[in-house]
Amino acid sequence: MKGKTEELINSYYDQLDDGSPLKLIFKEVLVYYLEFHNTPTDIVSIGDESLFCTIHNYFESEDSHNCVGCNMNESNRRIENFLLGYRYFRDYYATLSTFIFLLYLQVEQIFQYFDIVQLPNEYKLEHFRVFYDVKRWANFLKHPKQFNLVHHPNWVYESPDYVSSGNTPVIDTVFVNRFYAGEKRKEELSSLLFNKQDLEVLFPNPLELIHAFCEAQKRFVLLIRDNPHVREILNDKATIREFYESLSDSDT
Repeated sequence: MKGKTEELINSYYDQLDDGSPLKLIFKEVLVYYLEFHNTPTDIVSIGDESLFCTIHNYFESEDSHNCVGCNMNESNRRIENFLLGYRYFRDYYATLSTFIFLLYLQVEQIFQYFDIVQLPNEYKLEHFRVFYDVKRWANFLKHPKQFNLVHHPNWVYESPDYVSSGNTPVIDTVFVNRFYAGEKRKEELSSLLFNKQDLEVLFPNPLELIHAFCEAQKRFVLLIRDNPHVREILNDKATIREFYESLSDSDT
Protein backbone atom coordinates (compact mmCIF):
# COMPACT_ATOMS: atom_id res chain seq x y z
CA MET A 1 0.00 0.00 0.00
CA LYS A 2 1.39 3.39 -0.99
CA GLY A 3 2.28 5.73 1.86
CA LYS A 4 -0.22 8.47 0.95
CA THR A 5 -3.05 5.95 0.60
CA GLU A 6 -2.26 4.38 3.96
CA GLU A 7 -2.08 7.82 5.56
CA LEU A 8 -5.53 8.78 4.24
CA ILE A 9 -7.11 5.52 5.38
CA ASN A 10 -5.59 5.68 8.85
CA SER A 11 -6.59 9.33 9.19
CA TYR A 12 -10.20 8.45 8.43
CA TYR A 13 -10.40 5.76 11.10
CA ASP A 14 -8.47 7.84 13.64
CA GLN A 15 -11.17 10.51 13.38
CA LEU A 16 -14.09 8.19 14.11
CA ASP A 17 -16.00 9.32 17.19
CA ASP A 18 -18.54 6.93 18.73
CA GLY A 19 -20.19 9.80 20.59
CA SER A 20 -20.92 12.08 17.64
CA PRO A 21 -24.53 13.32 17.32
CA LEU A 22 -24.80 11.88 13.80
CA LYS A 23 -23.95 8.37 14.97
CA LEU A 24 -26.12 8.56 18.04
CA ILE A 25 -29.24 9.62 16.16
CA PHE A 26 -28.72 7.03 13.42
CA LYS A 27 -28.35 4.34 16.04
CA GLU A 28 -31.82 5.36 17.24
CA VAL A 29 -33.04 5.27 13.63
CA LEU A 30 -31.64 1.76 13.19
CA VAL A 31 -33.21 0.41 16.37
CA TYR A 32 -36.59 1.96 15.62
CA TYR A 33 -36.59 0.74 12.03
CA LEU A 34 -35.67 -2.84 12.89
CA GLU A 35 -38.18 -3.04 15.72
CA PHE A 36 -40.96 -1.48 13.64
CA HIS A 37 -40.54 -4.04 10.87
CA ASN A 38 -39.84 -7.13 12.91
CA THR A 39 -41.81 -6.86 16.16
CA PRO A 40 -45.17 -8.71 16.28
CA THR A 41 -48.08 -6.24 16.04
CA ASP A 42 -51.67 -6.21 14.84
CA ILE A 43 -50.23 -6.81 11.35
CA VAL A 44 -47.01 -8.74 11.97
CA SER A 45 -47.72 -12.10 13.60
CA ILE A 46 -45.27 -14.36 15.40
CA GLY A 47 -43.60 -16.38 12.66
CA ASP A 48 -43.85 -13.64 10.02
CA GLU A 49 -40.43 -12.55 8.83
CA SER A 50 -41.22 -8.83 8.68
CA LEU A 51 -43.92 -6.21 7.99
CA PHE A 52 -43.53 -6.46 4.22
CA CYS A 53 -43.42 -10.26 4.28
CA THR A 54 -46.98 -10.22 5.63
CA ILE A 55 -48.06 -9.11 2.14
CA HIS A 56 -47.60 -12.74 1.06
CA ASN A 57 -50.48 -13.69 3.37
CA TYR A 58 -52.92 -11.68 1.28
CA PHE A 59 -52.06 -13.57 -1.92
CA GLU A 60 -51.41 -16.95 -0.38
CA SER A 61 -52.05 -20.09 -2.41
CA GLU A 62 -50.38 -23.45 -2.75
CA ASP A 63 -48.70 -23.02 -6.11
CA SER A 64 -48.40 -19.28 -6.87
CA HIS A 65 -46.01 -16.51 -5.85
CA ASN A 66 -46.76 -12.78 -5.69
CA CYS A 67 -43.62 -10.64 -5.95
CA VAL A 68 -44.81 -7.50 -4.11
CA GLY A 69 -43.88 -8.67 -0.61
CA CYS A 70 -40.45 -9.95 -1.67
CA ASN A 71 -39.61 -6.83 -3.68
CA MET A 72 -40.57 -4.54 -0.82
CA ASN A 73 -38.71 -6.61 1.74
CA GLU A 74 -35.55 -6.64 -0.37
CA SER A 75 -35.58 -2.85 -0.68
CA ASN A 76 -36.10 -2.67 3.07
CA ARG A 77 -33.05 -4.85 3.69
CA ARG A 78 -30.93 -2.38 1.73
CA ILE A 79 -32.06 0.43 4.03
CA GLU A 80 -31.36 -1.73 7.08
CA ASN A 81 -27.88 -2.68 5.80
CA PHE A 82 -27.01 0.97 5.37
CA LEU A 83 -28.23 1.84 8.87
CA LEU A 84 -26.21 -1.02 10.37
CA GLY A 85 -23.08 0.94 9.42
CA TYR A 86 -24.00 3.88 11.68
CA ARG A 87 -20.72 3.58 13.62
CA TYR A 88 -18.89 4.88 10.55
CA PHE A 89 -21.16 7.86 9.88
CA ARG A 90 -19.34 11.17 10.22
CA ASP A 91 -19.91 13.06 6.97
CA TYR A 92 -23.29 14.79 7.20
CA TYR A 93 -23.77 15.21 3.46
CA ALA A 94 -22.75 11.65 2.54
CA THR A 95 -24.81 10.08 5.33
CA LEU A 96 -27.98 12.12 4.95
CA SER A 97 -28.03 12.09 1.15
CA THR A 98 -27.46 8.31 1.01
CA PHE A 99 -30.23 7.85 3.57
CA ILE A 100 -32.60 9.99 1.49
CA PHE A 101 -31.72 8.15 -1.72
CA LEU A 102 -32.35 4.71 -0.22
CA LEU A 103 -35.74 5.84 1.05
CA TYR A 104 -36.41 7.43 -2.34
CA LEU A 105 -35.72 4.18 -4.22
CA GLN A 106 -38.39 2.49 -2.13
CA VAL A 107 -40.77 5.42 -2.64
CA GLU A 108 -40.46 5.07 -6.41
CA GLN A 109 -41.13 1.36 -6.07
CA ILE A 110 -44.30 2.01 -4.05
CA PHE A 111 -45.40 4.74 -6.47
CA GLN A 112 -45.19 2.17 -9.28
CA TYR A 113 -47.61 -0.06 -7.36
CA PHE A 114 -49.84 2.98 -6.83
CA ASP A 115 -49.84 3.55 -10.59
CA ILE A 116 -50.74 -0.08 -11.25
CA VAL A 117 -53.80 0.10 -8.98
CA GLN A 118 -54.56 3.67 -10.16
CA LEU A 119 -54.59 5.19 -6.70
CA PRO A 120 -55.94 8.76 -6.93
CA ASN A 121 -53.41 11.56 -6.48
CA GLU A 122 -55.55 13.22 -3.81
CA TYR A 123 -55.47 10.04 -1.73
CA LYS A 124 -51.70 9.70 -2.12
CA LEU A 125 -51.09 13.30 -1.09
CA GLU A 126 -53.31 12.97 1.96
CA HIS A 127 -52.09 9.61 3.26
CA PHE A 128 -48.51 9.34 1.94
CA ARG A 129 -47.25 12.91 2.29
CA VAL A 130 -43.84 11.82 3.59
CA PHE A 131 -43.17 9.92 0.37
CA TYR A 132 -43.48 13.19 -1.55
CA ASP A 133 -41.13 14.90 0.91
CA VAL A 134 -38.52 12.20 0.29
CA LYS A 135 -39.03 12.43 -3.48
CA ARG A 136 -38.51 16.22 -3.47
CA TRP A 137 -35.35 15.90 -1.38
CA ALA A 138 -34.06 13.34 -3.86
CA ASN A 139 -34.94 15.73 -6.71
CA PHE A 140 -32.90 18.44 -5.01
CA LEU A 141 -29.90 16.12 -4.62
CA LYS A 142 -30.13 14.71 -8.15
CA HIS A 143 -30.98 17.96 -9.95
CA PRO A 144 -29.72 20.84 -7.79
CA LYS A 145 -30.52 23.50 -10.42
CA GLN A 146 -29.30 26.94 -9.27
CA PHE A 147 -28.01 25.44 -6.04
CA ASN A 148 -24.84 24.85 -8.06
CA LEU A 149 -24.23 28.62 -7.76
CA VAL A 150 -24.01 28.50 -3.95
CA HIS A 151 -20.65 28.88 -2.16
CA HIS A 152 -19.69 26.46 0.64
CA PRO A 153 -23.13 25.34 1.87
CA ASN A 154 -23.46 23.93 5.37
CA TRP A 155 -25.13 20.49 5.63
CA VAL A 156 -27.09 19.91 8.85
CA TYR A 157 -30.29 18.28 10.02
CA GLU A 158 -33.21 19.48 12.13
CA SER A 159 -32.57 19.13 15.85
CA PRO A 160 -33.57 20.90 19.07
CA ASP A 161 -30.17 22.62 19.04
CA TYR A 162 -30.46 23.99 15.52
CA VAL A 163 -30.61 27.79 15.19
CA SER A 164 -30.67 29.43 11.77
CA SER A 165 -28.10 32.13 11.11
CA GLY A 166 -30.84 34.12 9.38
CA ASN A 167 -28.41 35.59 6.83
CA THR A 168 -29.39 33.39 3.86
CA PRO A 169 -32.29 31.16 2.80
CA VAL A 170 -32.45 27.77 4.47
CA ILE A 171 -33.06 24.81 2.19
CA ASP A 172 -35.46 22.67 4.19
CA THR A 173 -38.45 20.42 3.44
CA VAL A 174 -40.75 23.39 2.76
CA PHE A 175 -38.15 24.80 0.36
CA VAL A 176 -37.60 21.59 -1.63
CA ASN A 177 -41.35 21.01 -1.91
CA ARG A 178 -41.74 24.50 -3.32
CA PHE A 179 -38.82 24.60 -5.73
CA TYR A 180 -38.02 20.97 -6.58
CA ALA A 181 -41.45 19.70 -7.57
CA GLY A 182 -41.06 20.98 -11.14
CA GLU A 183 -39.65 23.83 -13.20
CA LYS A 184 -42.28 26.51 -12.54
CA ARG A 185 -40.27 28.62 -10.06
CA LYS A 186 -36.87 28.50 -11.72
CA GLU A 187 -36.36 32.27 -11.89
CA GLU A 188 -37.39 32.78 -8.28
CA LEU A 189 -35.03 29.99 -7.22
CA SER A 190 -32.18 31.61 -9.13
CA SER A 191 -32.72 34.96 -7.39
CA LEU A 192 -32.70 33.25 -3.99
CA LEU A 193 -29.55 31.17 -4.52
CA PHE A 194 -27.31 33.08 -6.92
CA ASN A 195 -23.89 33.66 -5.34
CA LYS A 196 -25.10 32.97 -1.80
CA GLN A 197 -22.46 32.10 0.77
CA ASP A 198 -22.70 29.71 3.74
CA LEU A 199 -26.26 28.76 2.93
CA GLU A 200 -27.64 25.98 5.13
CA VAL A 201 -29.18 22.75 3.85
CA LEU A 202 -31.41 21.57 6.66
CA PHE A 203 -32.29 17.91 6.17
CA PRO A 204 -35.28 16.47 8.06
CA ASN A 205 -34.50 15.06 11.47
CA PRO A 206 -33.63 11.43 10.58
CA LEU A 207 -35.50 9.92 13.53
CA GLU A 208 -38.65 11.95 12.90
CA LEU A 209 -38.42 11.17 9.20
CA ILE A 210 -38.15 7.43 9.79
CA HIS A 211 -41.14 7.50 12.15
CA ALA A 212 -43.29 9.10 9.45
CA PHE A 213 -41.82 6.87 6.75
CA CYS A 214 -42.56 3.68 8.69
CA GLU A 215 -46.15 4.75 9.28
CA ALA A 216 -46.54 5.30 5.53
CA GLN A 217 -45.04 1.86 4.84
CA LYS A 218 -47.58 0.35 7.21
CA ARG A 219 -50.37 2.26 5.43
CA PHE A 220 -49.18 0.76 2.14
CA VAL A 221 -49.48 -2.76 3.59
CA LEU A 222 -52.94 -1.97 4.97
CA LEU A 223 -53.99 -0.61 1.58
CA ILE A 224 -53.35 -4.09 0.17
CA ARG A 225 -54.80 -5.98 3.13
CA ASP A 226 -58.04 -4.01 3.39
CA ASN A 227 -58.92 -3.47 -0.29
CA PRO A 228 -60.05 -6.47 -2.35
CA HIS A 229 -59.91 -4.37 -5.52
CA VAL A 230 -56.23 -3.50 -4.92
CA ARG A 231 -55.42 -7.13 -4.14
CA GLU A 232 -57.19 -8.32 -7.26
CA ILE A 233 -55.19 -5.98 -9.50
CA LEU A 234 -51.86 -6.82 -7.86
CA ASN A 235 -52.70 -10.50 -7.91
CA ASP A 236 -53.34 -10.28 -11.64
CA LYS A 237 -50.23 -8.18 -12.41
CA ALA A 238 -47.64 -9.56 -9.98
CA THR A 239 -48.35 -13.27 -9.47
CA ILE A 240 -46.76 -16.26 -11.17
CA ARG A 241 -49.05 -19.29 -11.27
CA GLU A 242 -47.59 -22.71 -10.52
CA PHE A 243 -44.44 -20.92 -9.30
CA TYR A 244 -43.36 -23.52 -6.78
CA GLU A 245 -44.09 -26.37 -9.15
CA SER A 246 -41.80 -24.77 -11.75
CA LEU A 247 -39.06 -24.48 -9.14
CA SER A 248 -39.27 -28.17 -8.30
CA ASP A 249 -39.17 -29.05 -12.00
CA SER A 250 -36.00 -27.02 -12.48
CA ASP A 251 -34.24 -29.00 -9.75
CA THR A 252 -34.80 -32.36 -11.39
